[in-house]
Amino acid sequence: MVFRFISGLPPGAFFGAAAIAAERIATEARRAESVAIVLGGMTVANMVGVPFALIGSAALFLLYKKYPVGNK
Repeated sequence: MVFRFISGLPPGAFFGAAAIAAERIATEARRAESVAIVLGGMTVANMVGVPFALIGSAALFLLYKKYPVGNK
């Protein structure tokens, strides 16, 4: 459980930093909208990117499993 907590710290910090950056860059009237867009974009990126990364890593594993490195 401790390692799960530790592994959650960097993404949490990144989400917080991105929200603060979006809020500071935007004009007064569009601050809430800019934070919503950033957090929504990160959510969609995780929903789309994680499965593609998993598929890609599985494909690379199967490719390199056929051709072992270092075995003569």
